[in-house]
Amino acid sequence: MDYEKYTFSKREMLILIGQFCLLTIIVGKLFYGGYLYGFIFSPLLKLFVESRRKNLVNRRKKQLKYQFKDAINSLSDLLAVGYSVENAIKECYKEMMILHGKDSLICRELKVIIKKIELNIPVELALQDFGKRSGVGDIKLFGQIFYNAKRTGGNLVSVIKLVSSTISQSFDVEEEVAHIIGEKKLESHIMNVAPVAVLAYATMTGGGMFDVMYETMAGHIFMTGCLLVYIAVVCLSSKIIQIECD
Repeated sequence: MDYEKYTFSKREMLILIGQFCLLTIIVGKLFYGGYLYGFIFSPLLKLFVESRRKNLVNRRKKQLKYQFKDAINSLSDLLAVGYSVENAIKECYKEMMILHGKDSLICRELKVIIKKIELNIPVELALQDFGKRSGVGDIKLFGQIFYNAKRTGGNLVSVIKLVSSTISQSFDVEEEVAHIIGEKKLESHIMNVAPVAVLAYATMTGGGMFDVMYETMAGHIFMTGCLLVYIAVVCLSSKIIQIECD
């Protein structure tokens, strides 16, 4: 699995298209006074899908990093008590099945690594390949360091312990940052929804107050400008509070 890519199922794609259509219909009604105006945004469907794909990729990589942290800690402990790398990975797989479930991302990857080992593929190549596919900086680093240590006869126990400590610290920092900006995320979501809610309320209760905006060319231009500013603000706020897993 390449974690930098995400392929939507037919069901997921239909749900995305439905969400996009609903969103454009609402925008058409609020900013242009008619539901059918929303269809002028249909060319933006691809951008909407790609934005959702990027969010899902980032979420999956965060999940993988969280599970990998547990796996590398387990692997470090197993090597410290005398297991070989190959046997440690097998035992680690059993522990991760209990901790995260058989269908978890880390269990799938450990199962692939174990199969490669059974096919006499060097474990360092299997881990290096996992690191490259993961798209997560810490896992890439681990794969490369393990590869170099294995090929040069380095102390694998010390190397894995050091990498385990580094990854744990990195994850803890991300958790602290996420906690700090958690309230800001909520505030950002409220601020993003508030202008649309106010506009919807004014449209429904204004008694034709917005008719001039919906029935004249100048009104359409003004509302288009407002919409573009709103979209820019939403994108900017989302970018500011986003914590990417690289």
